[in-house]
Amino acid sequence: METILGLCIGIGLSAACGFRVFVPLLVMSLASIMGWFEPMQGFEWLSMPSVCIALAIATVCEITAYYIPWVDQCFRHHCNASRDGRRNTHYYGG
Repeated sequence: METILGLCIGIGLSAACGFRVFVPLLVMSLASIMGWFEPMQGFEWLSMPSVCIALAIATVCEITAYYIPWVDQCFRHHCNASRDGRRNTHYYGG
């Protein structure tokens, strides 16, 4: 339950401050790796370099898709194709 609450708070804060979803977690991970702050109990995973790399990749993908529409459509097409188990050829607007 504590993990779910932490995730909800993180997503809520990132949405409230106008950042994309992964940016606050990436900043926290970088600050934790640099030793600028100690994460609370249960958030020690933010100090792992592999988590920081994954968050950086997710942040770059998210920001790229936000500013370049055809990249966003590629992500949507890929997600829908993997969800349906087949390739979808029609346009998903949004």
